[in-house]
This record gives sequence, C-alpha cells and structure tokens, in this order.
Amino acid sequence: PTDVALLALAIKGGVDRDELLARLPRVNEIPFEPDGRYSASFHARDDATWIAVKGAPERVLAMCRLEPAQAEAVRASAVDMAARGLRVIALASGWLERVTDSGRAPPAPRDLEFAALAGLIDPLRPGVREAIARSREAGIRVAMVTGDHPVTALVIARELGIATRPDEAVTGAELAAGGT
Repeated sequence: PTDVALLALAIKGGVDRDELLARLPRVNEIPFEPDGRYSASFHARDDATWIAVKGAPERVLAMCRLEPAQAEAVRASAVDMAARGLRVIALASGWLERVTDSGRAPPAPRDLEFAALAGLIDPLRPGVREAIARSREAGIRVAMVTGDHPVTALVIARELGIATRPDEAVTGAELAAGGT
C-alpha cells in the first residue's frame, strides 16, 4: 500500500515511471527491513548510479546532507504530521560516482539530498473499534504493535481507546531494552 500511494503521488506530480526506468534502469536495491527502517533503489546512468531512498524520517535524515537547523525543521514537520495520525515517510536521493554491481550488496546510502516528507493515511479496518471494545469487556488486555512512529501510534491508540498518555507508547528499542 505504501508503494502504491507513493507511485500515485509521483504520477500526480508528472512522473512517468516507465520513462524514468528506461532512462535509469534499476541495477540493485536494499529491501525494507524493520531493523533498517528504509529501502533504497539503485539506478544506472552512464558511469554513475542514482540512489532513491524512502523510510522512517529519522533514519533517512541521518543519510542526508542537511544543516542542523534544516534537519530539526524536517524532524518537527514529521512529528507534526505524525501527531495528525499520518504515517510519515521521508524521501531522499543522491548519486554514486560509479555503477553498483548487481551481483554484490549495494553500499549504504549517504550524502543524500533530502527531497520530501510524505504523509499517508492508514485508515482503521471496519470493526476494529468494536472488536477492541468486546475484548476489553471480556477482560482481555489489548495492546497494539506497529512499526509507525510513536506519535502516530499514540494517535491511533487514542482513537481506538487503547492508550491515552504518551508513556503508554513504547518503541521497539525501548521494549528490547526492557521497557513494558
């Protein structure tokens, strides 16, 4: 769903995917992994490689060339978007001065140019609120596990009646370190 939404955004922005891939054929990729929290696509052009990255804002921003004030402004925008219940994806791109070998693992992206934040609405499935209410009535403690930003997760948890306070949202890193 995320890739379809980003493709729709690109089409609305005038990008022709087929024409772009004809000019810049994909030669390698880094698939999304929950631990890495980003994916990257590598595309050849002449003797160089264009890299397109999407992922968690804090992860992608760490790969970008931004002044500290610029990075902080982007982070603040991402938190503002998350506070409105949006799933926030950061987009960035850059160039390698050589073509990556498709038979080898690509290099970790760095020195990228920040492009944009995209906010996606991930609506609740019908019946979720009711199922949570019935579970609680039956004495079941309900927990929500998501890969979303903690601020986004808290907005959704509030909407579902699962959590109301920020301290009720725990990140994966906090959980792994012994949080509850």
